[in-house]
Order: sequence, then C-alpha cells, then structure tokens
Amino acid sequence: MSFIEFPQTIHKHYMMPTIPVLIAGHKFWVFVDSGATISILGIDDARRMGIDCKKRL
Repeated sequence: MSFIEFPQTIHKHYMMPTIPVLIAGHKFWVFVDSGATISILGIDDARRMGIDCKKRL
C-alpha cells in the first residue's frame, strides 16, 4: 500500500490535514475530518462555484 502525504494547517488550535479538491471546475483546499460522517460545503462557496443550491439531488 502506498501513502500520500498532504500538508497540515492549524484550525482552531488543532493541526488538520488538508487536501486539494476539484468541484465544478474550481480547485481549492479543504480540511479533512476523518471522524466525520458527512462533509458540507457552505452556501456562499457553492454559489461562487456556480452550484445550484436549490436543485435537489
């Protein structure tokens, strides 16, 4: 098994890994929470990426 190392960023006094992601053609870094059941994206960020927040999946 190979491992990929990503940088860590201080967030609320904790070191958290960050990973690069691509959503709707927009590249950015996000925090990784390995204990999270779901991931969320803020509505302002979603709108900036052109995601229709009213459309149900």
